[in-house]
Amino acid sequence: ILAKKKVHNQKSKDILFFIISVVTILIHYSTIFYSLIKGEEVEIIDTYYLPVYPCNVIMWQSLVLSLLMLINKRGKVFYALANATFLVGTICVFVGIEFNMNFFNNPDFLDFEIAKGLLSHVTLLFDCLYLVVGEYIKIDGIKNVIGVLTEAVIFVVCGTYTTQTPSFTPLC
Repeated sequence: ILAKKKVHNQKSKDILFFIISVVTILIHYSTIFYSLIKGEEVEIIDTYYLPVYPCNVIMWQSLVLSLLMLINKRGKVFYALANATFLVGTICVFVGIEFNMNFFNNPDFLDFEIAKGLLSHVTLLFDCLYLVVGEYIKIDGIKNVIGVLTEAVIFVVCGTYTTQTPSFTPLC
């Protein structure tokens, strides 16, 4: 609501979207920095280097969209990806927040892993919803269907890749 009321310049909208995309990624990887600061061993899990979950895919799509915004490349690929990120991403992020198994297993907001997982989903939700609020896309039947089909293809490709890639957890 604040962004809709306060950010009117297109360049400012693009920069805000980029900043939130980067913040989401930094929060996602903050466990690495947190472990290093605490002097603990750092475990690189598969969600750091593979698009294992839909929210991982949406997170990277948001960054790609923000880079396309900043270099002013808004063609058919941008609109299909933006539609996909809004429609499918919003649903995925809501599911990620509402049915967060990490939180169900350990409902402690003081646990860094739990708090950062929920916070990264909230910032990702901002990016997904801002695509409509910032007027990057409009709700339009056929374009939205193309966006959903685009996302389905992306998920199939990522799912195929991640199931074919051996999982490893090297320690730093």
